[in-house]
Amino acid sequence: MNNGKRVGTVRRKAMLGGKRVPVRTSKGSADVLARLKRLDRTQRHAVLATTGRTGPLASLVAFVLTKDRKGIVFATPTSTAKYRNMRKDSNVSLLIDTRKNNRRDYLKAEAMTIFGRAKEIKEGARWAELATLLVSKHKELELFVAAPTTALMLVAISRCVHVGKFQEKTEWKTTKRTRR
Repeated sequence: MNNGKRVGTVRRKAMLGGKRVPVRTSKGSADVLARLKRLDRTQRHAVLATTGRTGPLASLVAFVLTKDRKGIVFATPTSTAKYRNMRKDSNVSLLIDTRKNNRRDYLKAEAMTIFGRAKEIKEGARWAELATLLVSKHKELELFVAAPTTALMLVAISRCVHVGKFQEKTEWKTTKRTRR
């Protein structure tokens, strides 16, 4: 079913607002940390990806970026598969995007994939600081965050991949510390 006529039709339709939808990935030049900060201000939820014994799991979480932009904080019930998965394998990724679910998204929407390690924060000064930060963005979650059946999680960011304009990709990595 890959005849020239059909491909030609697809190519002609691959235009949005007079701009062609790119067919190849290109190197981007986005200020990834500035975009991450803006996404934190404008978006309330991220998709968390964990790995369990039956395979990958994607879950919606309410998040906040730490003030130093080195981590993402969210809360989860301790009875969930995502919590169990993170306890067994702390490597996670989060996807934050700006889509509005319309055709302009192809060229206008942005997506940020954040890679890192998740760690449960136990009660104490750091817990209070991060819980306050999360609740300041998500006031409706105050009782949920404080519940004894809820874990407060911090993802230490190791790498971010920003994609905008459909296939323009910019990558940012934390600097590696050298061992002495």
